Amino acid sequence: MNAVLGSGMSRKNKVHPLVLLDDNGERTIAGDVVRFSYGIPPVVVDAPIVERGGKLIGLCPGHNPPEVKLRSLRRYVGNWWRMPLLGRR
Repeated sequence: MNAVLGSGMSRKNKVHPLVLLDDNGERTIAGDVVRFSYGIPPVVVDAPIVERGGKLIGLCPGHNPPEVKLRSLRRYVGNWWRMPLLGRR
């Protein structure tokens, strides 16, 4: 833990492994829905997020691949955002 804190990251900025930040800096957890698009013309995908094996996975049936690790999604599509859910900030 000290190695992490010594690298310039303070305790309040530390993010739990099963919480990722979207492109607006919003916390994303299992149970949320994220939106991203790919291709030309753009195909918009709303992917529900689940936890599996200690990782956050986006489910996108009907697309190839049908699921994606949320941590690596930005590498393939550029940007993704957590969709607002009622009762959650």
